[in-house]
Amino acid sequence: MEDSYNKKGFTTVIVALLLNVLFFVYVSFIHPGVVGVDNIGKQTPKPIHHQPKESKQ
Repeated sequence: MEDSYNKKGFTTVIVALLLNVLFFVYVSFIHPGVVGVDNIGKQTPKPIHHQPKESKQ
């Protein structure tokens, strides 16, 4: 008896799901993260010092 489902499509879906799970595990547990992400919004802006323009005579 022959199977009536698309074998290549089924294989593609399974491979895509496995790659998604592997990517999730890598991002969640293996990757060290982004440096400085804890400081977002906590930084105080540095004042801009305007120097007086020299007048040309």
